Amino acid sequence: AQLQYLQLQIRPHFFLNCLNMIYSMASENKNADIQELILNLSIYLRGTFKQSAKYVVLEDEIYSVNSYIHIQQIGAEYPPQLDLEIDADTSKIPIPPLSILTFVENSIKHSALINASIKISIKCKKLTSEDGDYLNITIRDNGTGFEKNMFDKLNGPADNVYNSIHVGISNVKHRLNLLYDGRATLYFRNLINGACVEIFLPIESKDED
Repeated sequence: AQLQYLQLQIRPHFFLNCLNMIYSMASENKNADIQELILNLSIYLRGTFKQSAKYVVLEDEIYSVNSYIHIQQIGAEYPPQLDLEIDADTSKIPIPPLSILTFVENSIKHSALINASIKISIKCKKLTSEDGDYLNITIRDNGTGFEKNMFDKLNGPADNVYNSIHVGISNVKHRLNLLYDGRATLYFRNLINGACVEIFLPIESKDED
């Protein structure tokens, strides 16, 4: 029940924003943009509806991320850019839905640059350790980075993160704890230019239903 509550918590604001975008485009007779937005929104929605499942395969999550980026690019003066480096042997690995998309959305919303495009890089690779195999997901951007006074909270327990700004991050942390019994790791840091999120997920055989 707690997992279902978390999965239903974080979508409504984005849907409302998309409806506002469609309304604005319609008033300007931007029919081609409306068609493209609706197409990508339908793909995005198909992916987010899977949030009722415990797991999706990595390639499906990346598909949703691509659709989200395409939505954000429509009509933007400085459209966001996405670079993917996904090792072939990771594409079918099960992961919690929205565990990558949440941080991509966070980069778009909170790391906007002036007169420049936000650039987001996602790398996924498999790591082997004495504790077993892990999926390492790295999400970077060239934005303004995380607030330095937030690092203790971001890298601490999930309850420390929750607020009106970081509800999505708190949500992911809670779900990872529930699904992996504390074996998953989520780490935040700033780069010289931008922010970085590192995710380490144990690779196990999962049921996606």
